Amino acid sequence: MGRNAKIDATIGGYIRIRKRHLRGPSAAASTSYELVRPDPTADNPWRKRISSLGSLKESVQDENDLVRFWQTAVFRMRRHGLEMHQCRRAACEMMRKGAQAPTGLATLSLRSTH
Repeated sequence: MGRNAKIDATIGGYIRIRKRHLRGPSAAASTSYELVRPDPTADNPWRKRISSLGSLKESVQDENDLVRFWQTAVFRMRRHGLEMHQCRRAACEMMRKGAQAPTGLATLSLRSTH
């Protein structure tokens, strides 16, 4: 994306994805989601603050993995100072860029176990 990325005013940055190909017997691809926010200083006007939101393997086998991914992503967004409406907007951007949403049944089953 580089400098052509549009900054979403709602979240104060943009969502960047990175795709990696994993090695090994069960080789799959992994996609990392990051929140990139501008943080310019006097000596470096292009400085960016990057917050990792989590990563997903391409072949998601278990719905609970998706639920945990989203719980972790929202936790990290909140830790980095985003309000809930900003978290929702960032989640919409993540889904637009390919992150899968868990089904409602998986969300309920995980809640009942905690």
